[in-house]
Amino acid sequence: MKTRILLITSLFLITSLFAQDEPVTVTKLKKSDRVMIDLSYDLWQEVPSNISLKSIQPGISISSMQDYPIGNSNFAFAYGLGFSAHNMHSNGVITYDSLGVTEFVSLPNDLKYKVNKFTLSYIDVPIEIRFRTKGVNPFKFYAGFKFGFLLQEHTKYSGDDPSTAGQQIKFKEFKHRNVMKYHFGPTVRIGYKWIGAFASYTMTPVFEKDKGPQMYPISFGITLMPY
Repeated sequence: MKTRILLITSLFLITSLFAQDEPVTVTKLKKSDRVMIDLSYDLWQEVPSNISLKSIQPGISISSMQDYPIGNSNFAFAYGLGFSAHNMHSNGVITYDSLGVTEFVSLPNDLKYKVNKFTLSYIDVPIEIRFRTKGVNPFKFYAGFKFGFLLQEHTKYSGDDPSTAGQQIKFKEFKHRNVMKYHFGPTVRIGYKWIGAFASYTMTPVFEKDKGPQMYPISFGITLMPY
């Protein structure tokens, strides 16, 4: 009798141990990537030929997203609210012709300056269709679209005073004419765990049609997904 009880107990313990070692099957995606931070490099297109750009054109985008897994699939839908900014560092200064059309004039070659940039910032509404594998360390592929409204634009200069030799000046100028009040375009991300790469294409020019250079940025860089 004691032998039978010992045998049954041993079998029960062995079965329990093997059951604990079995992998847990994940049937549904967990909500993920509700904060997205994009650190980008902008490639400016259709820049006037008389303007030279610096080699680095930084940008940033921060989004707070709501993530909704779709059933038991590997897909999710997400939307949210965000902020983005683009900077164009160049030797150009914004002016206007006699008809009020925006132009860029290049600064003199002998002028020394630390900063000369044109900055645009937006409030964005991003949406995404997301694919990610199930598990602790998921692979991710997200395709989406972003629509944004212009929050602010300004130029900033710090350097030699063009009008007075030997003098240094700093200034910001806001509310330039003919700037588009919105932007939109597709986005794509590929990542693993909490880091990835992204690219976005802006389909709208910075200035209104026939009222300024039809330039726009193509952005790519890294995405951080801490939460």
